[in-house]
Amino acid sequence: MKGLFDLVDRSKKLSEGRVFLLTFDNPDLKNLVISLNLDQLRIGMGSNEEELPDYSDMSVFLGKPPGRWRLYDTGRTYDSFKVVQVTQEYILELAELDIHGEDLQEKVFAKSNAEIMGLGGESLSILQNEAIPIMQEIILNELLSK
Repeated sequence: MKGLFDLVDRSKKLSEGRVFLLTFDNPDLKNLVISLNLDQLRIGMGSNEEELPDYSDMSVFLGKPPGRWRLYDTGRTYDSFKVVQVTQEYILELAELDIHGEDLQEKVFAKSNAEIMGLGGESLSILQNEAIPIMQEIILNELLSK
């Protein structure tokens, strides 16, 4: 009977925020957040599912590929993406968006309303699908630990 009461006590200590924190403090999931965010940018899609603007004819003439902005010149911006904090409420992802001078988020938003940082659409679904089994394992471990 004591085991049942212990289980009830452990369940009272288990919160949604704690499960979130324990799940996303996982290095593999942090790396997945970055990878998915960069994948969105590689196809010219913002986190709010707005398309990044197209390169101008002059930019294409000067060597940019035709199509949407990808925000990749030297790779320094992509390399700067990091998950810097995980709390019980959010994942904080940062990048140096002013490496080449002007703030890229401001420039992108002025032309297309797209957001650079964060996940949306399919990327968010992929992250959720990867996180759910980890969350389930964490809940079981928290409930069954002594």
